[in-house]
Amino acid sequence: MRCSHSVLLVFTYGFVAASSDAKAEQTPTVSLEQSKVSYDGKLSGTVEHFHNIKFAEDTSGENRFAPPKPFTPASGTIFNASIPGPACPQLKDAMLPFFSEIGEMSEDCLNLHIARPANLKSTSNIPVVVWIHGGGVVKGSGSDPHSDPDRLIKLSVADGNPIIYMAINYRLNIFGFARLPLLTDTKSLNVGMRDQRIALEWVKDNIKSFGGDPNRITAYGLSAGGHFDFSADNGLWRKKGSSIPAGLDNAVAQKKGSAYGDIIPDRQSNLMRAGKFVKGLRMIFDWTQDDGAMNVGPGHLVVTEEDMKSRIQQFSHAFSSEQFTKLFSLYDAADFEEEKSYYDLNKESTDPDISVHYFRLSRILRDILFTCSSIEYGYHMVKHTRKDKNFDSDFSVVRLYDLNQSTLAPLWKGAGMPYVRVSHGSDTNYIFNGLCPELELSQEDKELSELFTRSFINFAYSGNPISESKDQKQFPAWPESYATIRDTDQTPHELNIQVTGGPYGTGSVHLTEEAEGESIPQVGNMQHLR
Repeated sequence: MRCSHSVLLVFTYGFVAASSDAKAEQTPTVSLEQSKVSYDGKLSGTVEHFHNIKFAEDTSGENRFAPPKPFTPASGTIFNASIPGPACPQLKDAMLPFFSEIGEMSEDCLNLHIARPANLKSTSNIPVVVWIHGGGVVKGSGSDPHSDPDRLIKLSVADGNPIIYMAINYRLNIFGFARLPLLTDTKSLNVGMRDQRIALEWVKDNIKSFGGDPNRITAYGLSAGGHFDFSADNGLWRKKGSSIPAGLDNAVAQKKGSAYGDIIPDRQSNLMRAGKFVKGLRMIFDWTQDDGAMNVGPGHLVVTEEDMKSRIQQFSHAFSSEQFTKLFSLYDAADFEEEKSYYDLNKESTDPDISVHYFRLSRILRDILFTCSSIEYGYHMVKHTRKDKNFDSDFSVVRLYDLNQSTLAPLWKGAGMPYVRVSHGSDTNYIFNGLCPELELSQEDKELSELFTRSFINFAYSGNPISESKDQKQFPAWPESYATIRDTDQTPHELNIQVTGGPYGTGSVHLTEEAEGESIPQVGNMQHLR
């Protein structure tokens, strides 16, 4: 399989193209019930797109670094919503395999993109999926072709479970996550997260006009886009699916020992353990098999355990010598010889030699940055929700998955990193298919893409990625991850993880305590999983 760097949209389900004479008549238009503002969108086959819908005022001038102000257009205004709006200021260059080259940029960038099946009515009342892009809070936009939603929407229609897709822009880098004493005093920290919140409030207030159900909003986020704010129950949240590195402290503006400002009053880890978050959400957390590979850097430079230590200290600088000893015993070199042998067997003569310590380090950083925080957040969500008398057990279901298959490996090989296989962000390409077009996927990737995408559509409908339909082609099962929780435990003593794709197929792995009374092994604030 070869993945092209160009963007080619190939639709799975056919449609009849409109003649040029009928295009004007088929321009989709939506009028907001409250403000009487109208948006003229664009028809793309059987999917209607509405671009550049402003939800907040221009953030330049006196609004720079300030919390977003809702955009209130004059009643009766008609907007051209057929062209994507500007991205927020960032580096313009493409960052493959995740981001295309940025076109127009502006500080007047707080806009959103809505895509829906054609011919919906305000009474259609179908679920809404909100995509919050990743990019380390320095890169990305809601209109990137890599996250084109047409295929997702077409599959939802074919399954009889149509959804509405929405993607948002939020301020990035210094414009969205600056940290200055003045900003602390004026409660203006992390305004990029405030942008996300006000965008979701806009959806809650207006999505009904587009045919959406304001009470069925599901948020998806990749990486930094998974840092949603759950510290306040503002009525927005119902379900969430994300690729979330909740323990990655430097993904938002923060100094060691400090809080995030009033929008998040304390460290996320402290809020988690204290149960100070919105409870009763059905959630999916995930990581990929090689999620830490990008954080390792060039693999041929990791030759010794000292190389491993120096890289780990960039992310967990408080590790003591004793903790490193315990950590390396949990990730013993002998356990990774099989991965190294597989690489050596398949590498070409021009590929670099890679030490077993690279594979150890990649797995350790995966767990530090992605796996452990996901497991811990999910655990506390279930634990505290079950304690809350306002919720029954149906509102405390969290699922985890480990993706073990990727379409991106050829791109990493082309970049001189053939040892990277299932990298960070591999899952989103199975949902959107914006980077590796359908015709370039292997049969195994096509099948996984269909099942994987369908599971997220099902999740948007019911909070369960598995449908009750007997006719639907889907994963055979996807159990909840925290079936039993002991009140005395601070970490889970047993766990179900859905391993998705890969040479052994998809299925659930059940992890249990190693000995009576012990939880899953832990080093510092990090749980150990292989």
